[in-house]
Amino acid sequence: WTRRSSRRGRLSRDAAAAPAVKAVEALAAASTVWSSRRNARSLTALFAVSEVDARRGAAVSGRARGAESEESGFDEEELDEEELDEKLDEELAGEDESEELDEEEFKAEAKATRRVEEGDMAHKFSAYRISPLTVELLHKKGIETMTDVQYGTYDHLYDGRDIIARSRTGTGKTLAFAVPILERLVAMKGSKEDKHGVGARSGRGPSCIILAPTRELALQVSREIDSLAKPHGLETECFYGGSSYNVQERALQRGIDFLVATPGRLIDHLQRNNIDCGGVRFFVLDEADEMLSMGFAENVDQVLDSLPPKEARQTILFSATVPSWVKNIARQHQRDPVMFDAVGEGVSMAATTVRHCAVLTPRDFEPRAAFLDDVITVYGGGFSAGRAIVFTQTKREADELATSGVLKSGAAVLHGDVTQSQRETTLAQFRAGRFQVLVATDVAARGLDITGVDLVVQFRVPLDTESYVHRAGRTGRAGRSGTAVIMYSQDEMRSLRKLAMDTGVKFERHGLPSIEKVLTIAAEHAKSSIDDVDSKVSAYFARAAEELLAGENVRDRVAAALALISRRREIVERSILTGQADYKTLLIKAREPLTVGSVVRLVSQLAEKLGLTISVGRVSLCADNTMAVFDLTLEEAEALLNADLSNLKSFMIGAAKELPRLADFGGDRPMGGGRGQYGGGGNYGRNYGGGGGRRYGNARSGGGGGGGGRYGGRYNDGGGYRNTNRYGSGGGGGGGVRACVRACVRA
Repeated sequence: WTRRSSRRGRLSRDAAAAPAVKAVEALAAASTVWSSRRNARSLTALFAVSEVDARRGAAVSGRARGAESEESGFDEEELDEEELDEKLDEELAGEDESEELDEEEFKAEAKATRRVEEGDMAHKFSAYRISPLTVELLHKKGIETMTDVQYGTYDHLYDGRDIIARSRTGTGKTLAFAVPILERLVAMKGSKEDKHGVGARSGRGPSCIILAPTRELALQVSREIDSLAKPHGLETECFYGGSSYNVQERALQRGIDFLVATPGRLIDHLQRNNIDCGGVRFFVLDEADEMLSMGFAENVDQVLDSLPPKEARQTILFSATVPSWVKNIARQHQRDPVMFDAVGEGVSMAATTVRHCAVLTPRDFEPRAAFLDDVITVYGGGFSAGRAIVFTQTKREADELATSGVLKSGAAVLHGDVTQSQRETTLAQFRAGRFQVLVATDVAARGLDITGVDLVVQFRVPLDTESYVHRAGRTGRAGRSGTAVIMYSQDEMRSLRKLAMDTGVKFERHGLPSIEKVLTIAAEHAKSSIDDVDSKVSAYFARAAEELLAGENVRDRVAAALALISRRREIVERSILTGQADYKTLLIKAREPLTVGSVVRLVSQLAEKLGLTISVGRVSLCADNTMAVFDLTLEEAEALLNADLSNLKSFMIGAAKELPRLADFGGDRPMGGGRGQYGGGGNYGRNYGGGGGRRYGNARSGGGGGGGGRYGGRYNDGGGYRNTNRYGSGGGGGGGVRACVRACVRA
């Protein structure tokens, strides 16, 4: 056993080669004594690190020895006999003849074969068994160093081993399987081993089939492979639904080496007997977990049954997660697969180059949508920045967001109802920067590799772990940094916690930004975007600029021009607590812990002293129990903030610039009768009074007041229930034990 020195970053492979090979040979011999195939496989995997390093050491010894001999020695840990015996005893304990690929076995084997060590990321493509032409092609793309999934699987794939690889999205999985397969086919071309006419015979069937769950992913993978395969004289084609059968059939007549396809279209060609699969040597299932979630499980089985037997092909599974269906595929269609895990147990499944944020928003669609553009401005860079993708749960939500005008910088939609030609046009325009925001359902979550996606916004908490991992993976790709934001309501807190636990992601939790913060950031982005204008364009505006400078109020006019650049013509003030228009959220900070009742009492008493008429709206306590936020109408808020508050001693009040982290219990706590359709619901007012008018009327003529808190009836603090005249004043709301404050109970 050897470990690379953390100081030097590399290990002389020659030094480790001999003992490593001997160890592997000894284990191989021992494995024949132990009849369990699983033990043999596990023990071989246990020493895969040394075996692979030894092989590569022989290949690069001439280059590495001279450079490394001058450096100091490497750290070496020897596994003494007692420790080795313990490990062998563990392998023999509970021996089972079953070939079941259970979770614990996967984790153990993946950990053993995972050659990802801290400080050991500088693996050059040129140091591996890769042809000079391929290395040169990669260099032209700016790719010289392998990612962990690439260098962790390359030797296994090149040597013909079946593999299950688990890796974060955006870490170069396409090149991880494409390069070793390409090199195998290049070496095979024209040799005695080539009985299929690789790259030569007209009408030849594919030597490699890559199955992808979506058209977008299939196209991306196809383009990536074709850029490397064509210079070697190998043909790559992409088959997917919505494209012409005639074009694909003509490609089959010419001959194909790499075929990238979606399951449905590939099965169509198989049923028409258009494709000769007899020469398939490599089969890749990309985004294997997504195949299951999109309902392609039976299709994948049908494709695999049409291929040569598993003994005659190499089967490769790449996936961000490894659900039970993927394990079943491995058990039925792979031969002693090597397990590789580039994520690790207990580590975040999402990309490490992504900043993960959770922003507390209103529950209902309209107020939540009203804040979407503000979220993009604050977290994504606004008008002059890169591109953003907004993911929704439904096609209807996607259409409404893209067409309602809430996204000021322009948006287009992408979902299952969009035709294939329009999808391709939309993606091409998005890549070219014709619009900034792409609103999409999960149809676009897989495989999109678009340069410059700096922000991913998930409009609601995803329904499952895989959806979040792959959506968030659309940013922070290829080493770039990015931000992924989830918009969630207090009702979705439990779902957010479960998502964080399942993915291992630590979310930065934020409140909605205030209009002041949004406009300040928008102004900075507008100013910086001026430099992006082509001088030929700005020349046409020079005369108008001179006239502005010669006039009065120059500063105000320039400020207005910047506002127009950021597409901000007017201010719509909204509560950052509920999203309700014409409301303002204020923050109160006290010396002692606050309750909802004490907040209403303090604010009401202050208003009475100042001679103001104030009705406290929604109140929410903060995680810091000496803080709370509450809503007032714009008129009430301005009157209160403009008053002399310098004499306050036990508490302070000011405008909330951003919603602070709220207390985790119970959600928002409505006080008394609500205003209009945002009247509070008594559901959350367990101890703090009932809800307000339900849905009808305006702020001053809501429906009947809600019932009291849990203890309202018991302690006679409850108000009326029954007067729910649609346009009448309604009955009074009830009060709970802890919030029996007359000032907050209002029809």
